[in-house]
Order: sequence, then C-alpha cells, then structure tokens
Amino acid sequence: MRFTGPLRINPKIVILSLIVLIITICMAIPAYIISNYHHNFVISELQKRAEGIAASIAIQLQHAAPSYKNLLVYDTAKELPPDDYEFYQKMNHSLSLTMAETHADYIYTEQWIDEATIAYILDGTDPAGDDFSSLKERDVMDTIERNAFLNQTTASTGLIDHHVWGTYITGWSPIVDPEDGSTIGLVGVDFSVNEVLNLKKRMDWIIGGSFFILILLLSIGIYFVFILAIRSSMEDFLTKLHTRKYLISRLKDELSLAGKGHKKFCFALIDVDWFKQVNDTIGHESGDRLLLAIANVIRSITRVTDVSARYGGDEFAILFTESTIKDALKVSSEILHSISKVDVIPGIIPSLSIGIVEWEPGMDEHTIIECADKALYDAKNEGKGVIRIYKRTEA
Repeated sequence: MRFTGPLRINPKIVILSLIVLIITICMAIPAYIISNYHHNFVISELQKRAEGIAASIAIQLQHAAPSYKNLLVYDTAKELPPDDYEFYQKMNHSLSLTMAETHADYIYTEQWIDEATIAYILDGTDPAGDDFSSLKERDVMDTIERNAFLNQTTASTGLIDHHVWGTYITGWSPIVDPEDGSTIGLVGVDFSVNEVLNLKKRMDWIIGGSFFILILLLSIGIYFVFILAIRSSMEDFLTKLHTRKYLISRLKDELSLAGKGHKKFCFALIDVDWFKQVNDTIGHESGDRLLLAIANVIRSITRVTDVSARYGGDEFAILFTESTIKDALKVSSEILHSISKVDVIPGIIPSLSIGIVEWEPGMDEHTIIECADKALYDAKNEGKGVIRIYKRTEA
C-alpha cells in the first residue's frame, strides 16, 4: 500500500492527547505521594497486626505459664516428658493454625539466653520443613527484640533484610510469668515482604484505577469545554455558520496558498435586502427566522470546502476556495434563486444582494474584503436582488 499524500492527523485527537498528557503529568506527583504514603501505611498496619497477634498469643501462653516454663528446662524436644511433649506439639499446631488464619509467615516463641542470643521454643512452621526452628535452636538477638524482653513491651521492626529469612516485618510481645512478673519469653510474628508487596500492589491498583478514571473524566471534561470554547469562537450562535473571526483566519490561509501558486479563489459578501424593515415592522424574532433560513440555504448549496459565515448583522460572506469567478457566480446565482422560494414570513419574498471578487496577485485580505464590499454596494444600488462582480477597472 502506497500513500499518495501527506499523513493528516485529526486535530481533535491531538488536542485530547495533549490534555491527557498534561493532566497525567500533573496527577503523577499526587499519585506518587499517595502511593508512598500507602506504602508506609501498609508497613504501619502490618506492624500493628504483628504486635496484636503476638500479644494475643502471649496472653494464651501466660495462662499456661507452668507448662510453658517446663519447655525451657530441656535442650531438645526428644528430652521432653510425655505431658510436656504433648503440650509442645499442641502449641506448635495452634501457632500453625494462627499462621494460616492471619497469613503470617512465621509465628514462634523465644527464650532469653544472653544479651545477644535467643533460643527458639515454639514454632508454627511445618516441622518437616527447612524453616522449622527446633527446641532451643539459637539465633542472634537485635536491639528492638532485647528492649521488648527488658521492658516487657510489645514492639515491631520496619522492613528488615535477613540473609536467611529474607525481608520481613516482625512484631514481638513478652510472655510474662503471672507468679513473679518476670519475662519468660517473647512471641514473634513475622510478615514477609511478599505480604507488604501484595497489600501495596492491591492498593496501587486501586489508586492507579482511581487516578485513571479521574484523569479520563477530567480530560473528557476539559476537552469538551475546550471544544465548546473553540466552537463558540468559530460558530455563530444563531445561524450555526462560521464566525467572522474564523472566516478572516481562513481567508488568510487561502491567501498564503494562492501566493504559493495554488488555484485562485473568490470571496463574496451578501446582504439581506430590506432586512431593517422586516425587523421594524414584523419583529426581531421573525428577522432571526429569516436569517436562519438564509443560512440554511447557503449551507446547502456551498461546498464542504467553502467557508460560509455570518459576517455581521444581516450580512453573510462566502470564501470560495480554489474557485474561479465563474464557479462563484454559478453558486451565488443558485443561492439567489433558492432564497426567492423561501417561505418563512408570510407575504415576504426574501431577497439578497451579492458582491463577488476574484483574488488576483497583490491583493491581501483587506483589499479583497474592500473590493467585495464595493461590488456589494453596486449590487444594492442597482435594484437589489442582483449579483455584481468586482472588476479592477472599477478601482
């Protein structure tokens, strides 16, 4: 397939695209701020959730403190007496169920060994898995963890990168012995970064979708306001023909093309004969109906490539693009003939006077309008309802 002419893009698509781009750029900053705020909010909520779960389990274990303290005495699960082993198994299973219900990645308890070391006691992960921490398995203790032990307070970390456990958030709660008030252990609850990312991803979709809809609605709204503003400057409110401003703009464009060697064009000014008498005797409403009827006739006869406009008051104008005087005269004659058949106001036959000028080298927009006006003046002086063509010899 071969293109035979330049690629033309619909200006409305360009305008809408620019509006969407500008609004998207403007919305990107608040969207980023909200997304970042939500990221911090997700972390904060997971910290609270981890602390809450840990505190709930700590309370359960405080009610079973004697049995739990028995587990602290032995170095391996194999050494546990049957009753203690049964309690050990039961509590590990309970932690496993809580993990499933809360979507926590790890739930466990730990014992203070020294200021830098803890030993795991209970673990809710699968005993057959690699992540399971057996009874009295040792690990290092961090500052937040140590403070939770010493101060008997719930605590939580931010996102921590661990070479074994990965990236996670941990919430701790102390297990307090009801008899003497001492800290006999900590409950730890871990949420991995995957949970953070999943929550953030879901909210990012919500935020992104909301901003997308907002951008779309704002873009469409602004686009239609923009189009209406443009249309109001291009279209006469009564006749729906083009405005004088738009006509002059197109006339300048046509002059530029003609100056580059393109075909000639013509320009016509049209005046409604005896319009003032119609307004004064019958009323402005009837006058508006007459103007609208004339505009409809002009619109129906002129080509799509021509520019028909309400020039002002009871005057119209037509820019005949790429037309000779013969072409313009033919169309003007059809308009004049059709207008005489318009039956808008009973007893009144509409009449028009038309002045036409054909562009010649050296003419600018002011000259063209002036020449067309002179031809129109001659038409009205010669009895109205006629067409006159401007000739350079008349200047």
